[in-house]
Amino acid sequence: MIKTLRGLCVIGVLLLTVSCGPKAGQDLTGVVGEARRLASSGQVDKALSKLSSYYTSRHYKNNRAILLWEMVQLEMGANRMDAALARFGRAAGEAPDVAAPVMNAIEATLIQGKQWTAVEQVLGIAKAKFKDSPAIRILLANGTIDLLMARDGYKTALVELLKLISEVPDEGIARNVRIVGDAAFKADDRPAGDALYSAALESPSGYGMTRDAAADGWMKMAARNGSAREMVARLEEINRRKVQPGVIIRLINGAYSVLLGCNDHDTYQALFSLCRTVETGLTSDYDRMLLGGMMLDISYFLEDFEASLKLIAQGAGGIQEGQKAQMLAKVHAHLAMKNKQYREAANYFREFMGFIEKQDRDELDPLTGCRVTREMILGLNAKRIGDLLISAGDPAAAHQAYEEARGYYQKAILEFPDPTSKEHRKVLREVVEIPSK
Repeated sequence: MIKTLRGLCVIGVLLLTVSCGPKAGQDLTGVVGEARRLASSGQVDKALSKLSSYYTSRHYKNNRAILLWEMVQLEMGANRMDAALARFGRAAGEAPDVAAPVMNAIEATLIQGKQWTAVEQVLGIAKAKFKDSPAIRILLANGTIDLLMARDGYKTALVELLKLISEVPDEGIARNVRIVGDAAFKADDRPAGDALYSAALESPSGYGMTRDAAADGWMKMAARNGSAREMVARLEEINRRKVQPGVIIRLINGAYSVLLGCNDHDTYQALFSLCRTVETGLTSDYDRMLLGGMMLDISYFLEDFEASLKLIAQGAGGIQEGQKAQMLAKVHAHLAMKNKQYREAANYFREFMGFIEKQDRDELDPLTGCRVTREMILGLNAKRIGDLLISAGDPAAAHQAYEEARGYYQKAILEFPDPTSKEHRKVLREVVEIPSK
């Protein structure tokens, strides 16, 4: 005799699982699998009857969307399109919470089969049966854009999407901005992409996802031309359009090699000013660290070494205390060289080389992708010291520094025996630049 409440519950479950009809706790995968087997053997009506009995069972209330989708699929597969649409329409009227999740799956299947009229019918049913809500507006927008993209192409979809901005919630617009914008990008249709992204950047307040998607796409369009100046101009405009500072930092980081490799002072200055502006709105420690590292690099390219020294002292870019002395030596050397303090610059470069000599790992040049070994760094800096000592009027000491540089490069080239490698060619170029006397 079972005396506990738990025991009574177990008996109740056992009784349910042996009763006739849909059973609570029965594996739905098995039910669906059996229905599919029946349909594949030509017994579509029997399969539908079985699924329908589960659809109406209170035990499977939470699985009705799955069962509806299976029934609609079976009817479409049996070329009973009218019946499939009628079933969806009934569900949309009686249980919109069940029909709505199935809507996009039905559309996707129909679009794949290029059954454009049926897709329009599904959208028409949804508009007529579903009560207006933000979620339904997103479903309808997604279905409409997917249909237009597949049937008519991105240009027609773009025209419709521009009408939907501010009528459909942020999530739906952002999704479709990415889809239509990517198609314009693949077609190399810059006017269409720029028109879409510019409109999306003007979306109402609260449309953060849409603005982020537009900013991504707008920058990708500019990056295709490889113009750093244009990219910075767009970043400035994106900032004016109130895109989140963290997004702007991510966009700068994504285009970093192009921006730093432009060798254009005005572009560097505009980028540095933008970073200063964006800095005040950052809330993430990671974004602040990323921005600090960028500003340090840009200040170096600008030869604004005073700014570099301040940033290093502040720990910009996550600089650790143990790294500060090495970086300060390097920047002080460049500052002294800029100020034509040649011996002081040579002494700072020598101090910097002391840190490099203790280094046991290679570096990677972010602009060229070149591997840079310790000996390559030492050779470059020994050559710099030689140049500085020439300017300081000490040719004998300069000659010693040049010989020292050659020694480092002789060791460096042994690591790159392949004469076609970037590193081998880089070492040879730098050796040739060392004066012979």
